[in-house]
Amino acid sequence: MGILFTVVSQLSLVGMKWGREYRTHVALLQAKEALIGYAATYGDTHSGQVFGYLPCPDQTTVAVPGPTPPPQGNGYADNTCGSHDVTAVGLLPYNTLGLEDLRDSTGVCLWYVVSGTFKNSPNSSGPMNWDTQGQINVIDANGNTITAAAAIIATGPPASGQNRTANSGNVCGSDPTQITAYIYSTTAGPITTLTDGQVMDSNGHVVSNNRVLAITPKEIFSRIVARADFKNSLTPTPPAPPGMINSLTHICPVDFIAKSSGYRRGHLESAIRHRKPAYPVVFSQTY
Repeated sequence: MGILFTVVSQLSLVGMKWGREYRTHVALLQAKEALIGYAATYGDTHSGQVFGYLPCPDQTTVAVPGPTPPPQGNGYADNTCGSHDVTAVGLLPYNTLGLEDLRDSTGVCLWYVVSGTFKNSPNSSGPMNWDTQGQINVIDANGNTITAAAAIIATGPPASGQNRTANSGNVCGSDPTQITAYIYSTTAGPITTLTDGQVMDSNGHVVSNNRVLAITPKEIFSRIVARADFKNSLTPTPPAPPGMINSLTHICPVDFIAKSSGYRRGHLESAIRHRKPAYPVVFSQTY
């Protein structure tokens, strides 16, 4: 009887652990789907803007209800986050994404990291297209490195050295300025590296309980290319919406055109400007 009780108890513990993992994984997947959807419809919801951009994190410690100024905190993305091409970190902007306050199995709201090359404000000084590179490396459970445009993080319980202070200024109760109390990361130049799964130091102490889910540039642009209107003409017959494939090709970076045509960059720019192409080549515009 004692052996049976032990077996049942162990199975119960395994079931509880699996249940916690499942709840966390579902929350991460919901956030990922919403963020990819946001990027794939960005040009629809932001007049005059191209597709592919992601929102800033919620970095506001004390929520501002709005409407003037616009709401900040409590799951709304900050209006701007840092400098051009610099990765931003904070809480997941769940309200901006039309979600509830998603939390991991320990009750902590999800966090969110977005590459400077993909955040919408201030957006990157470089082009936004399927060649845009992420500035986040995610090391997965198998030790593989994934280059990501963004990452969602279920921080889990505090690890060794992570001292978290409760914040009454927002619904989550987390202070988005206490990054190191929630997220284990390393930075080298513009690249931020995150590790999915438990991390231990040389003394065997757990220094991170983070679960990290990457969003790659390919996942974003695969969704954009899959849009039904992607191949439409730029000037379609109403009510069809204008397409994007022509926009993507005619404002490609000049470097790409030069490489494919055999011109050197400076010579190509001069040749195009003097030959008056059928449609304008815009050197300052990016997609």
